[in-house]
Amino acid sequence: MQAIILAAGAGRRLGGRVPKPLIEINGEQLLIRSINQLNDHNVVDIIVVTGYQKHLVEGAVTSLNVRTVFNPFYPMSDNLASFWAGRMYLDDTCIMAHGDLILEDELLERLIHAEGDIVLPMDRSSVDEEAMKMKVDDGMLMGLSKSIPVHQATGESIPLMKFSAGVLEDLKIVIEEALNKGNFKQLLDEAVFKVVQRAKFVTTILDVTGLKWIEIDTKDDLKRAVDIFGENA
Repeated sequence: MQAIILAAGAGRRLGGRVPKPLIEINGEQLLIRSINQLNDHNVVDIIVVTGYQKHLVEGAVTSLNVRTVFNPFYPMSDNLASFWAGRMYLDDTCIMAHGDLILEDELLERLIHAEGDIVLPMDRSSVDEEAMKMKVDDGMLMGLSKSIPVHQATGESIPLMKFSAGVLEDLKIVIEEALNKGNFKQLLDEAVFKVVQRAKFVTTILDVTGLKWIEIDTKDDLKRAVDIFGENA
C-alpha cells in the first residue's frame, strides 16, 4: 500500500509564516505526525507533494524514508494539480491525505482495513457551507462538492481517501483531461466523483462520525486542534 500526502498549501489564513503541513501540534509537525501514523500501519511507500516553501517541507522530511515531488503550479492551482504531480509514482492501492489534516489513529486504521475500490470517509456531525459535502442515498454517493446545500448534505467528506490500483488508472486519465482543459483550480474531489459516476468500481462510504479529525485551514481550526490533540487534551 502507498500513500500520497498533498503538502503544497501556503496556509495564508493562518498567516503563511510556515507551510500548513509544518504547523506544530504538541511539538510535532502535522506532516511528520501523518508520516509516522502511516508507518505505524506498515505504509512506508509515501510520496509528499510540495509547493509553498518547498525547501522547508523537504528539509522537514530529510531523515524520513519518503519521496518528495514538487508541484510547480501550486500558486495557480489546487489539490488536483498536486495529485497529478505525484501520479507517476502511484501504481498500488493508495491512501490520499491532505497535509493539513490531523486525525486519531482509529480513523486511519478503519480506512486501511475498509473494503472497496474507492473508500471515502464521511463525518455526519460536521457540515457547514465551506465544507466538502457528500450527498448519500441508500449507501450510494450522489454528490461530492462544496456547492451541495447544507440541508441536502449527508455529511462532510474528510480529506482522506483510499483508491485501488485500478481506480488510480482511471483517475489519472480524468485528471489529465481536466488539466489539459486548463482547469488548474479544479479540486481532486470532483475528479474522484467522475470516476465514481462511471460505476466501474465499488465505492464505500466509510462513516467515521464520532472519531476525531480536523483539517486546519484557519486560526479557529488550529485552536480546536490544540484543544483536541494537544498535550493537555
